[in-house]
Amino acid sequence: MIVKSERNRILRVIRVVIFSLWGLAPASLMATDVANLYTAEVLTAGKSEEELEEAVASALKSVLVKITGDASGAGNSVSVLIDGAMSFLERYSYIESSETDLVYLSATFDQSILNSELTTLEIPIWGKERPNTLFKVLVDRGFGYEDPQHEQYDPLLKMFSERARYRGLPIKFSQKQNFEKVKIELFSSADSGIKENFHHEGLGQKYPSSCIVIVNLKETHGDIWEASWSLSIGGEDTQFRSEGELIDIVTSEIVDSVVDRIAEIFLEPIIVRRPEVIEMGIIGLTRSTEFLGVLAYLSKLDLVDNVSISSMQTEQISLTVSTRKSRRELLQSIAFGNHLRLVSESPIIYDLSNRN
Repeated sequence: MIVKSERNRILRVIRVVIFSLWGLAPASLMATDVANLYTAEVLTAGKSEEELEEAVASALKSVLVKITGDASGAGNSVSVLIDGAMSFLERYSYIESSETDLVYLSATFDQSILNSELTTLEIPIWGKERPNTLFKVLVDRGFGYEDPQHEQYDPLLKMFSERARYRGLPIKFSQKQNFEKVKIELFSSADSGIKENFHHEGLGQKYPSSCIVIVNLKETHGDIWEASWSLSIGGEDTQFRSEGELIDIVTSEIVDSVVDRIAEIFLEPIIVRRPEVIEMGIIGLTRSTEFLGVLAYLSKLDLVDNVSISSMQTEQISLTVSTRKSRRELLQSIAFGNHLRLVSESPIIYDLSNRN
């Protein structure tokens, strides 16, 4: 419980050191701020002006894939942007390999100008806050399922990582487990779903993630593989199957289907809108440092312009959040973390005392 003298002290601290709140944000979050969304590296044939323009256009296509959540980069809708790629270029540099003759262009584009153009075209923008996604990969080469932690599987895991990075999705792999104990059934009954099995064995607690992907890869004949995988988000499982060459399955099938589904769930069209004022209450505070941490966390959320105190009571503090997110988007962003537990949506109330 926060007594009156403590509330007054909090208010004084906030007025004086509001600029220092950024360093107090909670570290244990299930979302990640993805860096370099507006930067891409592409292979270039040379350094002439014509080759620069071609490489910049290619780099912009890669950036659009990341920030729209669309594997096609929003397709023909952005052709006018691709044609004028040089006008969005903020800076660029060349990367030359000492081992090969290959030259890459690293291009960074102006975020504000590019976002403005996308919103004018009414194309959704996927912000930097993205769910941590945990991959559990099982491989069967005819001798039962193996955990691909051995060096021979490094190229396989690299395929996953590189494609996920290309799509702008933060992923990690679970460490080696004892499969006699894990007993994961990819397509089990409703009574024993994937996420429940995963958490039952302690993997979910060890690797807190918003999304869990379990991949079953089986080599059948020649270069052909069978794949079945499941994406679990918020207790809902989406299941997939495919067959083909390994690199095609990993990139255009598994990773792309996962990112497409995540974007479908979490991405809401961001049309040009005025800042929206959203009221919320925070209960369960016992120390001023907790309150400062909450302010820091909310202030750092993507498209949040301002967080202010509207009232303070003994057991509840009311906040006013000015944001260019919709109400749904804001609640979704907060849900990525495990710092606040939503106890009411109308009115919005979060409980800090009973968080995971």
